[in-house]
Amino acid sequence: MTYLKKYIAILLFILGYFTITSSTHNQPSNTEYKVQTLLIYNFTKYIKWSTSSNEFVIVVYGNSPIISYFNQLKAAKQVNGKVIVVKTISPGDKLPPCDLLYIDDEYIKQAESQFTKGSLHDVLVVTNTNPISMRLSCINLKQVDDSYKFEINNTITSINNLEVSSSLLNLAVKVYK
Repeated sequence: MTYLKKYIAILLFILGYFTITSSTHNQPSNTEYKVQTLLIYNFTKYIKWSTSSNEFVIVVYGNSPIISYFNQLKAAKQVNGKVIVVKTISPGDKLPPCDLLYIDDEYIKQAESQFTKGSLHDVLVVTNTNPISMRLSCINLKQVDDSYKFEINNTITSINNLEVSSSLLNLAVKVYK
């Protein structure tokens, strides 16, 4: 089995067979944030950025429990041989240079008013909104039948100057063009 096929198999396992206890409210549970973190980490293996540096910077918009899981991830993993740096910003703050911007559902309206289409050059924007933010989301995580699925907005990934592998596109439940 090739290296790529192994990763696809792992991603399929996470997406298809790892079930999550449904939350009784709109905010994801801590277990769900942990799964989101693992999915996001796996996504990075299938995305090409045009910029290069020795750090992979993840910015979390607003106060989200996912921050602690990104911090655990940075202690154990790297992205494409780069050390992971995790930062947070509050709504209205200037976005520092980064590779990935995570926006929780509760902050999407503020982020949509703060960032314009095309202003997030070389940034993979990952959201967990319903419905997908057609102005910001590159990848949107959504819970379907007690497991996480994802959809990809290929227009925004192109505008943001990112290249998504066909393997990842094929795994998405929906690809917006």
